[in-house]
Amino acid sequence: MPNILDMAAYRERKHPQPAQIPCEPSQRTDRPPRINDAAIWSLDYTTFEGVVAGLLTIRAVCDYHLHFNEEWKHYLLALLARAFDLQTGAATGDLVQEAAPLKGYLAEDTTPVNRKEMDIAMLILDLIARRYVRSAPACGGKLS
Repeated sequence: MPNILDMAAYRERKHPQPAQIPCEPSQRTDRPPRINDAAIWSLDYTTFEGVVAGLLTIRAVCDYHLHFNEEWKHYLLALLARAFDLQTGAATGDLVQEAAPLKGYLAEDTTPVNRKEMDIAMLILDLIARRYVRSAPACGGKLS
C-alpha cells in the first residue's frame, strides 16, 4: 500500500539543520533587502514604534552591505537607547546628534554598488532624526 510523504519533513529527518543561536552574528544573505516606498513613507516616525521599524530597516541594509564591520551596530543601539529615553520622558530633545555618527559612517561606506540601499537607509535615518522630537513637559519641567 503506498504512503504519502511530506517532502519537507522527510528532508528534515534525513538532513537535520542545526538550531540557529539568536546571539550569533548575522551572515550575509545572497539577496539584498527588499525595501519599497511604502516601507519608508507609511511609517509614522513621530512614534517610538515607527522609530524601531525604521531602525530595523536600516539594520537589514547594514547587515547586507556592512556585514564585515560591527561599528554600525553600536551606533544603531545608541540611537535606539536615546529614542527610548525620549519616549519614557527621561530626556528631551531630538535624535539629530545621535544620528550624525551613523549618517557619517553610512556615507563613508557608500559605494556605487550599494548606493541605492545606503541612500534609503540615510533617508530613513534623516526622517527619524528630524521627526522624533520630545519636548519638556509644559508644567515647569516636573512630571506629574
